[in-house]
Amino acid sequence: SSLCSSSVPSSAIISSCAFHPDGRLLTVDENGGVKLWDSQSSLCSSSVPSSAIISSCAFHPDGRLLTVDENGGVKLWDSAYINPTKYDTGSTAPLRTCAIDSKLIVAAGWTSQVYIWQHGQFSSHKFHKDWVDCCAIAPNSDWIATGARDNQVLIYSSSKRTIIARLSHDSWVTSLSFSSDGNYLATGCFEGTIRVWDMRNYECLQTLRRPHPSSQHHSITGLSFTPNGGKLISVSMDTSLLIWNVTRGKVVSEFVHAAPATCFSFNSSARLLSSADSVGNVYLLEYVASSN
Repeated sequence: SSLCSSSVPSSAIISSCAFHPDGRLLTVDENGGVKLWDSQSSLCSSSVPSSAIISSCAFHPDGRLLTVDENGGVKLWDSAYINPTKYDTGSTAPLRTCAIDSKLIVAAGWTSQVYIWQHGQFSSHKFHKDWVDCCAIAPNSDWIATGARDNQVLIYSSSKRTIIARLSHDSWVTSLSFSSDGNYLATGCFEGTIRVWDMRNYECLQTLRRPHPSSQHHSITGLSFTPNGGKLISVSMDTSLLIWNVTRGKVVSEFVHAAPATCFSFNSSARLLSSADSVGNVYLLEYVASSN
């Protein structure tokens, strides 16, 4: 696997990024600025107005944009980014993470609550004992995974509407990613360990650790499987973007940021990666698959 890089201009630190289904890149900065960029020209094509600082975002498959903010707001924007649909959680506690697909909306943050809208029906769950930092929806919509500062990953069955598995880490869980077939879940934590779980029996198949950490800050800030599931991409506060061979547990390619990496997104159809670092750099990387 190899990487070729270019950049998107930014004047502020990017806290979240996501690819639109049409390939454009959306970035959210620490000041609440939300912009949509053309991935080819690196030109800003539109922006999203918000009265609150947006902390995380995710795209619906049809291109609508889900945002959560520091005032507890959950909003779903159409392509015009005007007058969003608002989802009430009954709380103003800051939200940190969100996920969406054709059936589910998930939001969570600085409480132990996880908010779920399933076919429009709202429910609130006290899954964790501490802040929730990340969430993900399985490709078949059967499961929701949440990771929190209680060092736990919880797997929620959307059909049974109950917790069906609890997975443990050595420190708080910072990132999650399902494989494209839903059979595997990758989880990353604050101290830099990545674990790959078999969702058919909830066993840990592989524990991945960087061989020679380049700094004292190792927190995993983004994870994504490649389309065939054989490789896993991770970004970390140690400045690295690594491509792992999951079966062998080895790093096969590496990109180094100028500063700790703050967020990451992978457009698997276009084989484009985007990441950002803590000094305001935004990177566009082309992923080229290999047999390594």
